[in-house]
Amino acid sequence: MTSATGLTRRTFLGALAAAPLAAAPPTGAQASTAAGQSSDVLLGFMFDRGRFRRIDLPGSGNQTVLAGITNAGQIVGKAPRVNGVGFDGLVGDVRRLRRFSFPGVMATYANKANQRGQVAGSANRNTPMVGFPGTFGYLLDRGRFTRIAFRSAVYTQALGLNNRGQVVGEYLGDDGRYHGYRWERGRFTTFDGPIGSDTSITDINDRGDMVGVYVVDGGVRAFLLRRGEYTTFGALGLPITFAWDINNRGQVAGSADDGAGGGHGFLFADRVDGPVAQIDVPGAPATNVFGLDDRGRLVGISINPNATQSARPTVQAAPMRLGDALPLGLTSTKEIR
Repeated sequence: MTSATGLTRRTFLGALAAAPLAAAPPTGAQASTAAGQSSDVLLGFMFDRGRFRRIDLPGSGNQTVLAGITNAGQIVGKAPRVNGVGFDGLVGDVRRLRRFSFPGVMATYANKANQRGQVAGSANRNTPMVGFPGTFGYLLDRGRFTRIAFRSAVYTQALGLNNRGQVVGEYLGDDGRYHGYRWERGRFTTFDGPIGSDTSITDINDRGDMVGVYVVDGGVRAFLLRRGEYTTFGALGLPITFAWDINNRGQVAGSADDGAGGGHGFLFADRVDGPVAQIDVPGAPATNVFGLDDRGRLVGISINPNATQSARPTVQAAPMRLGDALPLGLTSTKEIR
């Protein structure tokens, strides 16, 4: 079954945006944590001390994506808009998720939050999803949005955030390549990965350690960037590894894929060259971990085994670039067969 890291963003998210959405609760709706049946294709979850807890915004139009969690239990993510086209950002906790949107846009994604209550994410005014020209990053702080856009870039996305207010992400330059960056108070620093290939920085902790991904022949590999030195790694012996989060203990979480839709979450609980735990929601065809806090709690999404087969996306195989491969941010992801 297709994993979230193997979904075509233009095909899948475009289909979601065009499909009629079920009636959803108003802003501030209570999140469902019951283990009952749901027709949603993607279900959000939290994993804490060996136990999974479903966190699903009712009526989310086939998916509730949970992307980040703080030590205080604040969760961020995204869900299709109620009776409309596009996506809203989500912020809240396991009991209550609140929708929000960057003013005047068609799509708002919330990717990470910090202990100061700040939220980093991406938005687009012109299309119902991010990862297309016109996409820009943002930092939301006490109700005020700061737009983040690299000058001359085709688009910019904000994917990670620490408690110092440093934002990381990626931009598609006018040179046609993807570049990682760190942003702080309006200033950008660019990173081009361990071999200078297409690169994305996906998260940063308070020490300034960063994780990200870059393209290699035959797949995608992850890296840890600490004090100017890259350590590259894969997970679970699979050819596609996405490092999505790093906490202040140095633990790294993410997702790995076999290239045929077999997705698994993972957690390096010590160091990226040490033992790794595989994270799979019981019964789910695929699991993806996107967020991690300092307590080791994880959030992410799984494919719902109870969703009808016709509701699940089908996509065409295609060559993969970095921008084609990241589920929370970049252009269109494609299933690899």
